[in-house]
Amino acid sequence: ARSDGATLRDAVRMGLTRVLCSPGFLFIQEPAAEEKPRQLTQYELASRLSYFLWSSMPDDELFALAEADRLRDPQVLMQQVDRMLDDPKAEALVKGFAGQWLDVREFGSIMPAAEYRDNYDEELEQASRLEAYAFFREVLANDLPITNFLNSDFVMINERLARHYGIEGVTGSDIRRVDIDPEHHRGGVLGMAGLMTLLSDGTRTLPVRRAAWVRTQLFGDPPGNPPPNAGEIQPNTSGKNLTVRQRLDLHRNEPTCASCHAKLDPFGIALENYDAIGRWRTKANGEGFRSRNAPELDVSSAFPNGDTFDSLEAYKAGLLNRKDQFTRNLVTQMLTYALTRPVGYTDHETVDAITEAVRGDQYRLRTLLREIVR
Repeated sequence: ARSDGATLRDAVRMGLTRVLCSPGFLFIQEPAAEEKPRQLTQYELASRLSYFLWSSMPDDELFALAEADRLRDPQVLMQQVDRMLDDPKAEALVKGFAGQWLDVREFGSIMPAAEYRDNYDEELEQASRLEAYAFFREVLANDLPITNFLNSDFVMINERLARHYGIEGVTGSDIRRVDIDPEHHRGGVLGMAGLMTLLSDGTRTLPVRRAAWVRTQLFGDPPGNPPPNAGEIQPNTSGKNLTVRQRLDLHRNEPTCASCHAKLDPFGIALENYDAIGRWRTKANGEGFRSRNAPELDVSSAFPNGDTFDSLEAYKAGLLNRKDQFTRNLVTQMLTYALTRPVGYTDHETVDAITEAVRGDQYRLRTLLREIVR
């Protein structure tokens, strides 16, 4: 630009403009296609690692190791993974991955009906969002088994959530780990009020939506699209006081609906004990039901393989029997997040190897992360 007569100011301005608008400045760039696979360069590895765990550029230590050609050393690489996971910047992984996988970013998007407002407020909504992040953070920080996401003997709550869950002895607004007993009916992500509220319509529970979420987000087995004009579960306006499950049974009797619902509904039926704002219940509520004559809930069903359950606890035990399928799905989800691209058929051997390594180390979350990096 200077040789063409531009002033120094205009020449610098042009150069900076080109830099700031360049895809190479705005995005992580690697060659799109090459004739054969190759190892990442030291700097490519440093960037992938940093954007995976921190959602930001490498720090001085990563750059120094890359410059010294040491980052690819397996021992050094694993040391860096642990260092980075113990750094406060790993909060980006908590918010980035858990926010998408568990749909935490959508918590609060469903506004409960007026009849729930006495038990639902902004404080509860905010706490439920913090609960989900804190739970993932607890599993990550303490390298706990990923099966805790299916069921756990602890929750991450504050006083407002404790009151909502009927758990005594918790005071203050700070989220902290609280051990629970079976009679609290919580534990894992499926006991979280924020998620149960999201998977309702604000007025009633939606067992089909909850079932689809469980199969898709936890087990990587999304149900197919419903046939045209499949219809929906009718609201409680007939005067017969039928529970959502009873109305769903009527819907399932239609020939075009039965085959799909038989494989889908069991994954949501057991969650009927959580009402439209995630409170525990044994009788139908909301939708104009009166507590005096509200019908009892029936949450019994059978998984597609024939295993039966008659309670939330038996249902969660059935989910834990599928922990290898859950592990493979979480590996796939995390690998997609790490590579920022869909996992395809050519990745199946990688997914198999990581899944086997996680299974061999008691299903620990950090093992999953280390194996992806490795």
